[in-house]
Amino acid sequence: MISPFLQEGFKPHVEWFSRGDLVIDAGTTHTVLASRQNGFLLRCPTRVALNEERSGKGGKGEVRLSMAAYGSGALRWDDSWPETVRMVSPMDHGQVAERAAMDMLLRAMYRQVRGGQPPLWQGRGLGGLLVDPGQNMEQQYLLFELTQPLAGGTVKPLSIPLAAARGAGWEIQAPRGRMVIDLGGGRTTLGVISMGQLVHHHSRPVGGEDLDRALAAYIESAYHIPVELSFAERVKKEIGSLYPQEKPLQTVLQGSPGPGGQGKKFLLDDNEVRDALLDAFEPVVGAIQQGFSGLDPEICRDISTDGVMLVGGGALLAGTAQYLSERFGLPFYLSADPLNILVKGAMALLNESSGKES
Repeated sequence: MISPFLQEGFKPHVEWFSRGDLVIDAGTTHTVLASRQNGFLLRCPTRVALNEERSGKGGKGEVRLSMAAYGSGALRWDDSWPETVRMVSPMDHGQVAERAAMDMLLRAMYRQVRGGQPPLWQGRGLGGLLVDPGQNMEQQYLLFELTQPLAGGTVKPLSIPLAAARGAGWEIQAPRGRMVIDLGGGRTTLGVISMGQLVHHHSRPVGGEDLDRALAAYIESAYHIPVELSFAERVKKEIGSLYPQEKPLQTVLQGSPGPGGQGKKFLLDDNEVRDALLDAFEPVVGAIQQGFSGLDPEICRDISTDGVMLVGGGALLAGTAQYLSERFGLPFYLSADPLNILVKGAMALLNESSGKES
């Protein structure tokens, strides 16, 4: 059961972490902290407003980093903030791009759910970290270094495909091959589960944020309107799709103010948006095609019967399952809870590995 504390701005409770039971999903777009005992605690955008100031006379000394804001607060960054502050995305395509910023974000989130108090169980904890099995070991180790102090003890790697399967309630010990694809903000991860094991996987550093960039580039090129990625993401969610929808959709673009003080308005329709998104989605299709290569024929037959489950925020883009079903001639379907399924499954896997009932 998901707790009511999923969003930022709740009242923390120290006893939520009376045992080491922290589950962490450090995603490109969002980072989630959860507890095996109490469910989801906090989800916030993986963004940091980083303040960089130089010490010494005339600001010529070493750079000192501090965090001005994080999560939703960092997304409110604009030109009115001091020149020393910049908005940072600590994760890029599933990899740590700004270590100091990611460390600050994780610690700030932890302090928020702990009410600012230190861990009660240093050295005794068992935490879980969701990992992409296709990610290189150096990156995995870096994430473990950042999350281990929060878990207060051992951090167990939890495979994204296995967590998705467990979160969906699959009988993962069954002698049958089943496929899941995580369409994340920065990476696409494909995995095949059979007899309780991850028997095949493939991942590629491409995701929903690449679609946002492509859409922003299209709007700037076609309408000569500079747009932020957050605006492109909003347009994508409002009228974007990968497959034609029943009703045509439009949104209004506001140009920069001219001599008369009013910017010209443009109508952007869903066909234009879809064309831009489909071009950017091709690397995802390529990753899925490569993921199918080399699969055992018997597993392919199982997948053709059971279909392919889609999880992650990218799977929520309208028409994604229909489009992939048509491209591959196989049934693709959206999971029941694509945003939360990984963490739900991770909590269950961590319970099982600690000898507790899920």
